[in-house]
Amino acid sequence: MVLDECFFAPSETKNKNTELPLVLSENFEGESYSVPASTIVEKIKSVPEESVPNGKSEANLRNKKNNRKGGSFPVYRKMSEIEPQPINWLWEDYIAKGTFTLITGEPDLGKSQITLSMTAIVTTGGIWPLGGKRCKEGDVILLSAEDSPEHTIRTRLEANGANLGKVHLLDGIRKSDSNSDCKLFNLKSNLNELETMINEIKEVTMIVVDPLSAYLSGVDSYKNTDVRLMLAPLSKLAERHDIAIVGVEHPPKSSNGRAMNQVGGSIAFVAASRSAYLVSKDPEDEERRLFLKIKNNLSNYSGGISFTVESHKLDNGIEISKVVWGDEPVKKTADEVLAYYNQTEFQHKKESRKKWLQEELADGPKKVTDVLEEAQKQGISEKQLKNLRKGMGIKSNKTSFK
Repeated sequence: MVLDECFFAPSETKNKNTELPLVLSENFEGESYSVPASTIVEKIKSVPEESVPNGKSEANLRNKKNNRKGGSFPVYRKMSEIEPQPINWLWEDYIAKGTFTLITGEPDLGKSQITLSMTAIVTTGGIWPLGGKRCKEGDVILLSAEDSPEHTIRTRLEANGANLGKVHLLDGIRKSDSNSDCKLFNLKSNLNELETMINEIKEVTMIVVDPLSAYLSGVDSYKNTDVRLMLAPLSKLAERHDIAIVGVEHPPKSSNGRAMNQVGGSIAFVAASRSAYLVSKDPEDEERRLFLKIKNNLSNYSGGISFTVESHKLDNGIEISKVVWGDEPVKKTADEVLAYYNQTEFQHKKESRKKWLQEELADGPKKVTDVLEEAQKQGISEKQLKNLRKGMGIKSNKTSFK
């Protein structure tokens, strides 16, 4: 820190009755102010040169050596002050503690089923799929806005063999004892309450948010800045308590087909996560599902896992479904599977449009304007109709000069 240059009256001319001179100085905002010279003298005497920091480093903050006042300061550290730490895996090579992880995929493929299977493994200290390591037993907090706790969540957890006493369902946030005052949890404004819950439970290892979009009130999920501002504190919460936070989300209504764009409306969802996974059908087996890596910044392992959702009857007679993991790793990538289904969908649309046009002209020729009108009702544009009839060898002829 550079002290302001000041001029002082010679000490021999000062006495108790001598009025101290005022010294003009400049603060960090560029404003001028006046202070008695004695204040400057005392400040210089009280702060040895070696204790005045060049910046507001973490070490200076801890040792309370920084005496600068007012304004804002950079907070920085030397890399030599940072202790290297190994990755603390919840599920080795897949999900790390202290991080935010995403799971995405089309509806009804088993995303929520996967999180409940993971919950069962965590709460019982079970073994992860594909002969993985045993998980250290811990508690899990669930935020679920789509499934019934009584009819779906509880029964699926029981089917997966979860320790129900270690699963905590967050119903909402309220400020009074009235049940009517309970409001839906909000990721933007209620992280303090979530942290209170973590501190009260004490042994939380994983938090599941299913789906993320249900808890994003006030956040534009299509704006990168809004999404980053919302997810950054969530990631910090995971890091602070060494907890794995797993968010479930649906793909956007439209995307370019790449796996990286299959979460919400903004690429910031995937960018903010340390790992992200796609749940998809298996192109080679309609009954089988795939759990495939979209990204993982903490591991080079790229293998996927297969699973099926199978029927299960509880001891009380209730029939429910649960996840059964496959025994072999999957080599297909998320992009390869999406490319297959995108091509299949395109081909399916093309065939269905051809079938529609054949049926439309089955009774004989029709006016072009009438066919175009019907095509638009089917979601087929004029250009698409033109290409379609050209590909099918269908011609249009003028029947008169009118």
